[in-house]
Amino acid sequence: MMKNKLLKILIIFLLISVAQLIGQEIQPEGSLIKVGVLRDFPPYYIIDEDGRPSGFAVEVMDEISEIAGLDIIYIIKDSWTEMNNALIAGKIDLICNQGITEARKEFFDFTIPVHVFPVSIFVLNENNDIHSLSDLVYKQVAAVKTNIGVSLLQGKDNIDTIIFDTPIEALYELLAGEVDALVYPEPIIVNYLFRMEMENNVRIIGEPLIIIKRAMAVKKGNEELINILNKEIQNFVRTSEFHSIYHKWFGEPEQYWNGFRIAIMAGIVLFALLIIIAIWRYISIHRLNKELSNSIKAKNETEKTIFNLSLFPDQNPNPVLQVSKTGAILYYNESCYHILNTKIAKSEQTIPKQWQGIVDRAIRTNIIQSEEIEHNKRIFALFFTPFPNSDCVNIYGLDITMRKLVETALRDSQERWNLALEGTEEGIWEWYIKTGKMSYNDHWMRLLGYEPDEVDTNYEWWKQSIDPENIPVLEKALND
Repeated sequence: MMKNKLLKILIIFLLISVAQLIGQEIQPEGSLIKVGVLRDFPPYYIIDEDGRPSGFAVEVMDEISEIAGLDIIYIIKDSWTEMNNALIAGKIDLICNQGITEARKEFFDFTIPVHVFPVSIFVLNENNDIHSLSDLVYKQVAAVKTNIGVSLLQGKDNIDTIIFDTPIEALYELLAGEVDALVYPEPIIVNYLFRMEMENNVRIIGEPLIIIKRAMAVKKGNEELINILNKEIQNFVRTSEFHSIYHKWFGEPEQYWNGFRIAIMAGIVLFALLIIIAIWRYISIHRLNKELSNSIKAKNETEKTIFNLSLFPDQNPNPVLQVSKTGAILYYNESCYHILNTKIAKSEQTIPKQWQGIVDRAIRTNIIQSEEIEHNKRIFALFFTPFPNSDCVNIYGLDITMRKLVETALRDSQERWNLALEGTEEGIWEWYIKTGKMSYNDHWMRLLGYEPDEVDTNYEWWKQSIDPENIPVLEKALND
């Protein structure tokens, strides 16, 4: 009897031990994994109105932990320095999204990359002196502590690098004109500008200085947790759920002057011209010019984003192709099926003959070439971008149908305005005070007894036509 009882006790003990071992394999290093997140690092980390962590990194971590069966809790930190120190000290178990650098590899182990982002140079829109990294010599350039931008700048001679604690502090200094440029990852600065409604005040110059891979970081030597995370990340980044999260947080901010707003404004201007054309002619002309300028500016800003379209070509809603110098199609995404000629994309595997000359010119000059095509009542701008150090060309397509419609409407309204002026037989002139130059229509010159282009109209010519006794009065009125 005593032996049987001892045997039963031994069996029960073994069963409990096996269950505990199984539980330890499912949940490494304790029953609760502490995940470090930043308080404000959009779009990766933000704190919502209820005080809960959110953002791209948090949503990806939520999905990975649910798939892997991990029980996690988020620990909020105010800075990268504080969060890195917490991981080193073992106060947290992992950081759910951080850039991979050689310096950080000394203290942390990283999972396989979740995604990548570019580190670029930001300047104010009105800054026309800086066009590339070489132009930063003898300039004050902002960078952020613990960010790779510091090492990128400090390795360059004669660049005055000013280091700030947070990216928002560095951005405020750039907007205030206290520094000439800012070097930092694109998604964070673009997100800050969009939230501040100042995305049109700052622009990116040149190509990215470096492309950084981002991954989850754990304390050095925690191989068990790394293996679990790697397995789930490898599968998850290929799913539609991951792409939905990515587009939610990194989708392009909508420009204020979109096609709909421009069309509405053009309609208002045209309606106003029909009612008060004689009174508001000067204001209306300049308003139309401003609309056209905004349309051109939007076009230029859109073309600059073409380089970003190559980051995730498979999910890009616009056509993306790569061709060899002979015109052979090396790569194309699914958008090419619906927008370009399907037969060319699937069967012949070569580009249309009329594109070959453009490909040759792009490779020969190493300069981006552009071409506009019309297909299925839509107009597309194609940008033939030579691939550095190769005989390949990337072709990026962009739907510009709405912009073309707006430009046509603006030209038509300008022509109707000119016809209306001719019908009124009114003389119109403008005086550019800074240059002293005058512009006028033909009828105004004939009212003065001259033929168009008979004289060089300027302030001095106008002054000679005035009674000398009235000149002092008129000049005093102008100066006042």
